[in-house]
Amino acid sequence: MVSKKHMPGLFLAFGIAVVAYVINAILPSALLGATLIALLLGMLLNPIVMRTDSYDSGMKWTSKYVLRAGIILAGITLSFSQVIEAGKYALVLMVFTLATAFGVGYLCKKVFKINWKLASLLSISTAICGGNRSCNFRANYSCEKSGYCLRDLRYVPF
Repeated sequence: MVSKKHMPGLFLAFGIAVVAYVINAILPSALLGATLIALLLGMLLNPIVMRTDSYDSGMKWTSKYVLRAGIILAGITLSFSQVIEAGKYALVLMVFTLATAFGVGYLCKKVFKINWKLASLLSISTAICGGNRSCNFRANYSCEKSGYCLRDLRYVPF
Protein backbone atom coordinates (compact mmCIF):
# COMPACT_ATOMS: atom_id res chain seq x y z
CA MET A 1 0.00 0.00 0.00
CA VAL A 2 1.22 3.47 -0.83
CA SER A 3 1.82 5.76 2.12
CA LYS A 4 2.92 9.38 2.54
CA LYS A 5 6.55 8.36 2.85
CA HIS A 6 6.40 6.96 -0.70
CA MET A 7 5.09 10.16 -2.30
CA PRO A 8 8.39 12.02 -2.98
CA GLY A 9 9.87 9.00 -4.75
CA LEU A 10 6.65 8.34 -6.67
CA PHE A 11 6.46 11.95 -7.85
CA LEU A 12 10.12 11.87 -8.88
CA ALA A 13 9.61 8.67 -10.89
CA PHE A 14 6.48 10.12 -12.48
CA GLY A 15 8.32 13.36 -13.30
CA ILE A 16 11.18 11.48 -14.94
CA ALA A 17 8.68 9.46 -16.99
CA VAL A 18 6.85 12.61 -18.15
CA VAL A 19 10.08 14.40 -19.09
CA ALA A 20 11.30 11.30 -20.96
CA TYR A 21 7.99 11.07 -22.82
CA VAL A 22 8.17 14.75 -23.84
CA ILE A 23 11.80 14.47 -24.97
CA ASN A 24 10.91 11.36 -26.96
CA ALA A 25 8.04 13.22 -28.64
CA ILE A 26 10.40 16.08 -29.61
CA LEU A 27 13.12 13.82 -31.05
CA PRO A 28 12.68 12.79 -34.68
CA SER A 29 11.10 9.38 -35.27
CA ALA A 30 11.46 8.12 -31.70
CA LEU A 31 15.22 8.05 -31.99
CA LEU A 32 15.95 6.67 -28.51
CA GLY A 33 12.62 5.71 -26.99
CA ALA A 34 11.11 7.05 -23.79
CA THR A 35 12.38 4.10 -21.75
CA LEU A 36 16.02 4.71 -22.65
CA ILE A 37 15.65 8.44 -22.09
CA ALA A 38 14.13 7.78 -18.65
CA LEU A 39 17.02 5.46 -17.84
CA LEU A 40 19.56 8.11 -18.85
CA LEU A 41 17.73 10.79 -16.84
CA GLY A 42 17.68 8.50 -13.83
CA MET A 43 21.41 7.90 -14.17
CA LEU A 44 22.04 11.64 -14.37
CA LEU A 45 19.84 12.40 -11.37
CA ASN A 46 21.08 9.51 -9.23
CA PRO A 47 24.05 11.35 -7.63
CA ILE A 48 21.76 14.22 -6.63
CA VAL A 49 18.84 12.09 -5.47
CA MET A 50 21.02 9.71 -3.42
CA ARG A 51 22.02 12.60 -1.16
CA THR A 52 18.55 12.67 0.39
CA ASP A 53 16.68 9.77 1.95
CA SER A 54 13.21 11.18 1.27
CA TYR A 55 13.02 9.60 -2.21
CA ASP A 56 14.30 6.18 -1.20
CA SER A 57 11.12 4.41 -0.09
CA GLY A 58 9.06 5.73 -3.00
CA MET A 59 11.69 4.74 -5.55
CA LYS A 60 11.94 1.26 -4.04
CA TRP A 61 8.16 0.89 -4.14
CA THR A 62 8.07 2.13 -7.73
CA SER A 63 10.81 -0.24 -8.84
CA LYS A 64 9.15 -3.16 -7.08
CA TYR A 65 5.55 -2.72 -8.16
CA VAL A 66 5.25 -0.21 -11.00
CA LEU A 67 8.24 -1.55 -12.94
CA ARG A 68 7.01 -5.13 -12.64
CA ALA A 69 3.53 -4.12 -13.76
CA GLY A 70 5.03 -2.25 -16.73
CA ILE A 71 7.05 -5.28 -17.77
CA ILE A 72 3.99 -7.51 -17.52
CA LEU A 73 1.85 -5.07 -19.52
CA ALA A 74 4.56 -4.73 -22.18
CA GLY A 75 4.70 -8.51 -22.45
CA ILE A 76 0.94 -8.80 -22.77
CA THR A 77 0.93 -6.46 -25.77
CA LEU A 78 3.33 -8.68 -27.75
CA SER A 79 1.87 -11.05 -30.28
CA PHE A 80 3.24 -14.55 -30.81
CA SER A 81 4.65 -13.57 -34.22
CA GLN A 82 6.50 -10.63 -32.66
CA VAL A 83 8.07 -12.97 -30.11
CA ILE A 84 9.16 -15.38 -32.85
CA GLU A 85 10.58 -12.51 -34.94
CA ALA A 86 12.54 -11.10 -31.98
CA GLY A 87 13.71 -14.61 -31.11
CA LYS A 88 15.60 -14.89 -34.38
CA TYR A 89 17.65 -11.83 -33.56
CA ALA A 90 18.08 -12.86 -29.94
CA LEU A 91 19.48 -16.22 -31.03
CA VAL A 92 22.02 -14.53 -33.30
CA LEU A 93 22.96 -12.12 -30.51
CA MET A 94 23.31 -14.97 -28.02
CA VAL A 95 25.58 -16.98 -30.35
CA PHE A 96 27.73 -13.89 -30.98
CA THR A 97 27.95 -13.11 -27.25
CA LEU A 98 28.93 -16.67 -26.34
CA ALA A 99 31.48 -16.91 -29.16
CA THR A 100 33.03 -13.61 -28.15
CA ALA A 101 33.14 -14.51 -24.45
CA PHE A 102 34.75 -17.88 -25.06
CA GLY A 103 37.07 -16.50 -27.75
CA VAL A 104 38.37 -13.76 -25.48
CA GLY A 105 38.64 -16.27 -22.64
CA TYR A 106 40.74 -18.54 -24.83
CA LEU A 107 42.99 -15.63 -25.85
CA CYS A 108 43.38 -14.56 -22.21
CA LYS A 109 44.31 -18.14 -21.30
CA LYS A 110 47.06 -18.14 -23.94
CA VAL A 111 48.33 -14.59 -23.41
CA PHE A 112 48.27 -14.54 -19.60
CA LYS A 113 49.03 -18.25 -19.22
CA ILE A 114 46.19 -18.89 -16.80
CA ASN A 115 44.61 -22.19 -15.79
CA TRP A 116 42.00 -23.54 -18.24
CA LYS A 117 39.49 -23.84 -15.39
CA LEU A 118 39.88 -20.17 -14.51
CA ALA A 119 39.64 -19.15 -18.18
CA SER A 120 36.47 -21.23 -18.57
CA LEU A 121 35.00 -19.78 -15.38
CA LEU A 122 35.68 -16.24 -16.56
CA SER A 123 34.25 -16.97 -20.01
CA ILE A 124 31.07 -18.54 -18.66
CA SER A 125 30.50 -15.80 -16.10
CA THR A 126 31.06 -13.11 -18.74
CA ALA A 127 28.62 -14.81 -21.12
CA ILE A 128 26.00 -15.12 -18.38
CA CYS A 129 26.46 -11.71 -16.82
CA GLY A 130 26.73 -9.68 -19.99
CA GLY A 131 26.55 -5.96 -19.45
CA ASN A 132 24.13 -6.12 -16.54
CA ARG A 133 26.35 -7.43 -13.83
CA SER A 134 29.96 -7.60 -12.89
CA CYS A 135 31.22 -11.03 -11.98
CA ASN A 136 33.37 -11.39 -8.98
CA PHE A 137 34.96 -14.59 -7.82
CA ARG A 138 37.57 -15.50 -5.30
CA ALA A 139 40.09 -18.22 -5.74
CA ASN A 140 40.07 -21.03 -3.25
CA TYR A 141 43.21 -23.07 -3.50
CA SER A 142 42.14 -25.55 -0.81
CA CYS A 143 39.77 -27.29 -3.26
CA GLU A 144 42.47 -28.44 -5.63
CA LYS A 145 46.11 -27.69 -5.77
CA SER A 146 45.85 -25.77 -9.03
CA GLY A 147 42.11 -25.18 -9.48
CA TYR A 148 39.27 -22.97 -8.42
CA CYS A 149 36.04 -23.88 -6.70
CA LEU A 150 32.80 -23.14 -8.53
CA ARG A 151 31.08 -22.60 -5.21
CA ASP A 152 33.06 -19.39 -4.84
CA LEU A 153 31.48 -17.74 -7.88
CA ARG A 154 29.41 -14.77 -6.79
CA TYR A 155 27.51 -12.21 -8.82
CA VAL A 156 27.91 -8.66 -7.62
CA PRO A 157 25.57 -6.02 -9.09
CA PHE A 158 27.16 -2.78 -10.33
